[in-house]
Amino acid sequence: VFDACSPEDIKKNRTLKLGPAMAAKPPFKVFIDLSLRKRPLDEFLTHLFLWVRQRRDRLHLCCNRLKIFGKPTRHTRKVLRLLQLDSVQKVEVHCAWAPSTLAACAPFLGQMRNLRKLLVSQVYVPAYTSQEEQEQLLAQLTSQFLGMDCLRKFCANAVFLLEGHLEQVL
Repeated sequence: VFDACSPEDIKKNRTLKLGPAMAAKPPFKVFIDLSLRKRPLDEFLTHLFLWVRQRRDRLHLCCNRLKIFGKPTRHTRKVLRLLQLDSVQKVEVHCAWAPSTLAACAPFLGQMRNLRKLLVSQVYVPAYTSQEEQEQLLAQLTSQFLGMDCLRKFCANAVFLLEGHLEQVL
């Protein structure tokens, strides 16, 4: 038996009541490839994320491929918190990041235990960033790489923070 919520139920924030037999079952997994952009989410993703948030204990949102276009925002981090990050196998980041943005997203990367491919581009270092701050950011990023045992391909394009330190990261 499969029960689905209509768009009206989702809008009215109705939830399905489950009996004890359903509660004992492992979580239902939903797989999706995501492309996150600066613009607002479309209606489908808005409803999907609401549905996942309401059923977090019974439903896991999994993502094989994740693409981020534009500077990650607070909204992007909210989406990342909804995902089962160990399901992510490929991440592409296409935007200009400051090191502080990279540092805010590094813990999410560290939770992607099955990440096989990571593409990062355009991480710049603002002129006002001290050498100590750069080293601290580099250490934080490097610590996340240590847990990525499945990582097989790392592509870095114009990542100035890594200049002269690539061997430290790898």
